[in-house]
Amino acid sequence: MNPLKQIKRAIGMRISPWLPSCQEVSRLQSQAMDSSLPWLLRLRLKLHLCFCSWCSNYREHLHFLRHAMHRWQCDETDAHLTPEARDRIRKALRDPDQPAHKE
Repeated sequence: MNPLKQIKRAIGMRISPWLPSCQEVSRLQSQAMDSSLPWLLRLRLKLHLCFCSWCSNYREHLHFLRHAMHRWQCDETDAHLTPEARDRIRKALRDPDQPAHKE
């Protein structure tokens, strides 16, 4: 085994009782994206991420999804519907049994 991995593993085993579980880390990562965490909790989270590649990957996926959704929302606000399309949608929402448009 790589000596650096051995050192990392030994340190991780020593401090693991003070670190949050992976389940708690996944919740904290989501929470950290919406609001600021207390400094001690941030420190524990960052330490966990140093030792856990699974949670680090999960963090990257969360950031990717957040960025993708933000871009998608920005693209959607630029889309404009014609007045006819808006009327068809309104009518379809009011009476779902009626066809949206006639062919």
